Amino acid sequence: MKTSSTPSVEVNKILQHAVDSIKLGVLDYKLSTETPENSTRCISAARNLFAGVLILFKFKIASLASTPEQAAELIYKTKEITPTLNEKGEIEWKPVIYNDTTIDTETIKSRLISLKIWHDWGAVKKLKDCRNNLEHLHPKHPVSEIQKFIADLFPLLRDFIKNEMTEPPGALLGDAWDTMLETHSFFENNKSEIRELWRPIQLSENAKKIFKQCKCENCESQLLAPHPDDVLNEVSTDDRDFRYECVACHYSASLIELIQEKFSELHETPFDPDPIVEECARCFVVLYHSYHGICHWCDFKPEVKYCACGAILQDHEIENGDKCDHCEELEDKFDEYEAHIR
Repeated sequence: MKTSSTPSVEVNKILQHAVDSIKLGVLDYKLSTETPENSTRCISAARNLFAGVLILFKFKIASLASTPEQAAELIYKTKEITPTLNEKGEIEWKPVIYNDTTIDTETIKSRLISLKIWHDWGAVKKLKDCRNNLEHLHPKHPVSEIQKFIADLFPLLRDFIKNEMTEPPGALLGDAWDTMLETHSFFENNKSEIRELWRPIQLSENAKKIFKQCKCENCESQLLAPHPDDVLNEVSTDDRDFRYECVACHYSASLIELIQEKFSELHETPFDPDPIVEECARCFVVLYHSYHGICHWCDFKPEVKYCACGAILQDHEIENGDKCDHCEELEDKFDEYEAHIR
């Protein structure tokens, strides 16, 4: 095998190659679920997705290098380490690499561990073993099981892109991300993780019930998580600047405003004679239900006062001496009558 001086590596090209392979794999996966009898699509999905994940790992490994040459040293196979003289005449030990052969699966695993890069090798190994069987064109697993191995990689891809690359998966994977979210097991996996993210967030039970019915204002996905920046910065949920973030499309907006809009949609119509949803006198969020007599954001219940006749007093009636408008009108008429007969 030929050897030469260390080549340089364009890290972004590695990433593009990884993304292309993953997209092809996810597309083949989708087609295999739509036409279960077409096993070749499932085989192609396993091959492309497995290759894409390994290339994505190589990208992360290479991205830790400070120079293109060092990146090549990290992802190309090394033949031997030899002493060389640098420009200052000092001895440096440099790897001699195969410039046409990148590191294999086991070396990738070793690099991930030594460089402390997060990964889920269990999910990778299942697909790797499946792929190895497929190479002999005699798959030991039925199509449905191969599809499960593929879907098991989706959480790995999501977490690796979010945590190791600090990038929204949807922004990187495009339509492939939408397809992944359409997979029932992956959708439920995301819902479960989102529930855990909301667990420490302070919301009233009434507000939680409304929020469960909310969808992303941009793509209508139900996968709405607390915005990680606002959680990190300890922004209060009572602040209108506290945002939700859509896991599907990465759109974010005010949580309070989303819940307000949904609450009005649920409880008001254009034909209501009087306002039903009003601004709360305590928290100033527009989630006070005048018929229920409670704010669905802060659980505020104003003290109910009654007129002598038994009618519930409105705020302006309380200010006018704890008399309802009807009794006030009757009293005015009585005063007029007394004045008239004197």
